[in-house]
Amino acid sequence: MKMALMFGGGNTRPPGQGGKASLADLVSETAEAGPLVPVFTSVEGLARFAGACGWASTTVEDLVGLLPEGVRALVDPLGERPFLLDAEVLRAAEAAGVGVE
Repeated sequence: MKMALMFGGGNTRPPGQGGKASLADLVSETAEAGPLVPVFTSVEGLARFAGACGWASTTVEDLVGLLPEGVRALVDPLGERPFLLDAEVLRAAEAAGVGVE
């Protein structure tokens, strides 16, 4: 599955590749769910959330590697079925040899 990540400023380069923002810059602290980064399964969903902005496409596997320790991804926050992606759970499953697809 591909994910669209927003990043700041009108810069056309993604975080980690010369973009102005890093993924850590996009973390929002929430009282209910702790630190989260919004991610999207479509550019249209990103546009509903953030308007016109720079973005990058990545895989879930790469996203898990990009998320800072203790930060979860909120997938499609304005969509019909938003959900939390917990990178720690996915990393533990991968380490245990459980297939996560």
